[in-house]
Amino acid sequence: MVLAASLALTSLTFAIASAEPYRVMSGDTLRVDVFLSPEHSSEIKVDDAGQITLPAIGRLQVNGLTAEDIESEVREKLTSLSEISGVAYNERAIKVVDFSSLTSAQKHTALVAANNARCTCGCGMGLAQCVATDSTCPIREPNIEKIRTMVRDAAR
Repeated sequence: MVLAASLALTSLTFAIASAEPYRVMSGDTLRVDVFLSPEHSSEIKVDDAGQITLPAIGRLQVNGLTAEDIESEVREKLTSLSEISGVAYNERAIKVVDFSSLTSAQKHTALVAANNARCTCGCGMGLAQCVATDSTCPIREPNIEKIRTMVRDAAR
């Protein structure tokens, strides 16, 4: 059985063609797609012990759980990762800006600044969110330059 999942940082949706909630068991293959976070997305097979291993999250016991149960577990783990790092949109999401010259601490400083700043076009999004998700923003280029400035400032 293949179980599909999508996470948009706030919601995880599993699709199963079944009238009753399916309970995952050893040998099943699960597909987890995390919106704007491909490093957390993967297709994994439930091992003989009824566990899966997700990047950055680690091992999860899923044998006997429903899609809703797994959704809750994955969401909780990813939320705690986001809270620990302090950033919702990382350098992989903000592909148009190069963070490679920064140390981990400097990168974290620049990403926190980009996530905390607001886009001023009226969309209501954060700067990092807008650059990562809205290629049609009327002030996209100035927003990208603001994040590049944050990277330069963090490098000092």
